[in-house]
Amino acid sequence: MTIVRVDHHVDEAGLALLRTPRNDMVAERVEDSAAKNADRFELLDGPFESYERTLAVAADQQDPSRFRVTETFTYREAVPFWRFATHFPIKWSITRRRDDNAQP
Repeated sequence: MTIVRVDHHVDEAGLALLRTPRNDMVAERVEDSAAKNADRFELLDGPFESYERTLAVAADQQDPSRFRVTETFTYREAVPFWRFATHFPIKWSITRRRDDNAQP
């Protein structure tokens, strides 16, 4: 199981983007058990046995129009024999969201 955390400092538009399901390297959906909490996403499709993305959002103390967001990815790749070769490229791609919904 791999856990990756990415910190963001964003405005309201950036927060809205982070709160939308991804559809690039991984296709996500809002986790069923967290329908009221749009900050938890699960795997819909992608190269993973298991996958979850969560957001921890806090208002910036200095500027209330900005937010500090910690994005946490927890996943296990679905390539057991090649995991050593795919670990770093997948980790790099997962932390760099593509806004054009294209595959990396």
